[in-house]
Amino acid sequence: RVITDWALEYLESADTGPWALYLGYLMPHWPFSVPEEFYNMYYPDNIHLPHDANFPNDTLHPALRHFQKALDLGEVSEDMLRRVLAAYYGMVTCLDSMIGEVLSLMRRRGLLEDTHIIYTSDHGESLGEHGLFYKQCSYEGSVGVPVIVSGPGIPGNQRIHDPVSLVDMYPTIMDMAGLETEPDRPGESWLKLAHDGSRT
Repeated sequence: RVITDWALEYLESADTGPWALYLGYLMPHWPFSVPEEFYNMYYPDNIHLPHDANFPNDTLHPALRHFQKALDLGEVSEDMLRRVLAAYYGMVTCLDSMIGEVLSLMRRRGLLEDTHIIYTSDHGESLGEHGLFYKQCSYEGSVGVPVIVSGPGIPGNQRIHDPVSLVDMYPTIMDMAGLETEPDRPGESWLKLAHDGSRT
């Protein structure tokens, strides 16, 4: 909440010249703690139980069975799982609400149309799928992260299926600012891909 409040304070005083703002949210992340109103949106019945959520799970690859054992989760009942999922879903919704506050203020101040926005994360969450939590494995729930890019000239309402890397974020931001990336830096800007679906 404090991150959002600081962002709103900054945007209230931002002038119309060049500016940049980075927001680093903990949600959704362990520990799964969320305001009750968001938790109650999902618990107990507005939940999709994950695939193969068994604790322990003897059908996993031996390396993942070892990982499950190392997590020391013990027995996880369906109700426990529903509570965890409700907290996680609630954190996502709470985060969406706070980001909505930031975007609404930007819109009111006339800052939204001329601003590039990148929304992403550093990792996913297994969230009980295959009897696992946290990250540290290569299933999609763990390694797949959202990447949303918007801004001047970027076509909206499109989904691009090409895989990209977070290494590309730095050259993308530099490209957005009209600046050259140092030649020894890895990655490539997402803007070409976002504009016309190509990389060259």
